[in-house]
Amino acid sequence: MNKLTRRKLLASAAALGAGVHALPAAFATQTQLPYLFIHIFANGGWDVASFCDPKINLDKKINTWAESSGPQKAGDISYAPVANNADLFSRHFDKMLVINGLNAQTNVHSAGRLKSLTGHTKSGYPSIGTLHAANLGANLPMPLLVGNSFETGGLLATTQINNGLVNIVNSSQLTGARSLSSAQLQLIENDIQKSLALAAPTAATKHYHAATQTRSDSYLSKTAETYRALSQGDLPNHPVVNDMKFALAAFAAGASLSCDYSITGFDTHGNHDSSMLAPLTNVNLAAIAAWHFAEQLNIADRLVVLMSSDFARTPFYNDGGGKDHWPFHSAIVMKKGAPWGNKVIGATDEKLVGQPLNRTTLQPDPYGILLGAHHLHQALRQFLSAAPSLTKTYPLEYGLEHNFMMP
Repeated sequence: MNKLTRRKLLASAAALGAGVHALPAAFATQTQLPYLFIHIFANGGWDVASFCDPKINLDKKINTWAESSGPQKAGDISYAPVANNADLFSRHFDKMLVINGLNAQTNVHSAGRLKSLTGHTKSGYPSIGTLHAANLGANLPMPLLVGNSFETGGLLATTQINNGLVNIVNSSQLTGARSLSSAQLQLIENDIQKSLALAAPTAATKHYHAATQTRSDSYLSKTAETYRALSQGDLPNHPVVNDMKFALAAFAAGASLSCDYSITGFDTHGNHDSSMLAPLTNVNLAAIAAWHFAEQLNIADRLVVLMSSDFARTPFYNDGGGKDHWPFHSAIVMKKGAPWGNKVIGATDEKLVGQPLNRTTLQPDPYGILLGAHHLHQALRQFLSAAPSLTKTYPLEYGLEHNFMMP
């Protein structure tokens, strides 16, 4: 394998991230290359009162942290002073659209998980990440990267990144060699391509695929070299960081453009305060790492990050110091330079009950509607330019006068 200096490799990746200017108008709304999408999913139901919808204690204790501290603020966004929330919000508040008061309409994990991933509770619907990959990257070697919880609806094969591929590309973990040879990498890539059940590409995908194929390097080889050249900066050596590092390297190499990444540990029916810290830290760390590596690779302008969960935790503690299932929750969408950055939509009252909003203005309105995951997914579908054929096959209810993510 020809060795590349870190400077040359990152320059090459930056050129790829900047886009191929000969692409057609299909990408005009996406700065000529498709968006790169990551859904960081807090599997089990997160406590939004200790995250992006912080609550203080009134007649009954909602949060232990609120006994000694109040909510903090980054820009116009409030957050709870626990775990590494301050690190995430202080670095990236300007990219955030926080949506509070989402009504999951359920407290059952299976239904809440489906609704958050797909916008619908019907089994067989694909996730928003799958729709994006199927629309614009179905013929890429690894169109959809996944963690341990995902819904494809049978549209795409998946490539799991949390227990295998990172070891392949991380030379420090290889036994007896500093790196794989180019021949070994090509064999691995051939095997991956043969194993994938690739859907028929759209016209837009063909152009993107043709553009990425103009490079002589193999996809996995480029992914591996990009991965090893990246600097972690002040990020810890942690599996979540390494997984995001792989995903962004694959994005920059043109091997993938979508990732559904699930982090477990949020179903805290007992010992909530101590049990929630590690998974919440990992969710934040995944988002921080994704933006860190995207900036290095000059693809941050194309990255869209969604953070969500099944539902939330009850505002008050149970007898075991835990918190049970609660339907009113939150989601965060992140995009660099978006006009909706540093903004909060929706609200809950002091007891974490969602408040109705006007369909047109999205301001509080007693005669309005409660936002749900289907509203968010419809907005995301339009923002990501989902194919009409796919959205007709998997329809969602909407009911808003305009898309709050579009100009």
